[in-house]
Amino acid sequence: MVGAGAALAALLALGTGRVLDAQAAIPGSLSSLTGVVVDATHAPVPNVAVVVEDLGRRVTHRYRTDVQGRFDAMDLPAGDYEVEIAVPGFALFREPVLLAGPLVDREIVLVVETLEETITVGGDGGDQPGSAVSREPATAPCMVPTDATTLSPIGGHLRPPRMLSRTTPFFPEHLRQDGVDGTVRLEGRIDQSGAVGSLDVVEASHPDLALAAEDAVRGWTWEQALLNCTPVEVGFTVDVRFVAED
Repeated sequence: MVGAGAALAALLALGTGRVLDAQAAIPGSLSSLTGVVVDATHAPVPNVAVVVEDLGRRVTHRYRTDVQGRFDAMDLPAGDYEVEIAVPGFALFREPVLLAGPLVDREIVLVVETLEETITVGGDGGDQPGSAVSREPATAPCMVPTDATTLSPIGGHLRPPRMLSRTTPFFPEHLRQDGVDGTVRLEGRIDQSGAVGSLDVVEASHPDLALAAEDAVRGWTWEQALLNCTPVEVGFTVDVRFVAED
């Protein structure tokens, strides 16, 4: 007799998560996958496509969240599946799940996608050292849509960060004269005010290039990101290519 315990998946938060499976799938049995899709403010995200891929049978099932952000994938053959949700402005959600009991329930948290930037210093036609861009902040008011029936806020209303100023790193003169090329990769967080809150050098071909890149990027500013009109932090990565002039 099939046990009554159902596999329960752990909450995915800040882009990390894991699946907890209570028992193995029994061939020939049926299971159901239900859940709710919310954003980082825990507001439900309606009308989102939820793709459930049966990995063993190579069959794709498609569902859509309702006004409460819920979806119901009923009476699926037990086995290994993969759930995928793609929403513009948010990181792609893709995670395996084992359907091994009568019901598996999920809470899926969508997180704002990481910004990616690549700049070139020196070389032919690259960004000029010390150049900067400045733009006026958006003046359009932010309004959170609400469900007409429940009057509860509708999630997924995102205004991404918009760059206000960016200074290009200087190419260290001694490295330029020696014809030393190199790359630096930085990872950081844009804080709720739109400034660089944290910044780490994760890869660098030369320590002096790392210092030049980090010094410049720490002064970058953005218009704050808003999720449902609430300021939120956003991750970013910057790849800086230093190309020595011929």
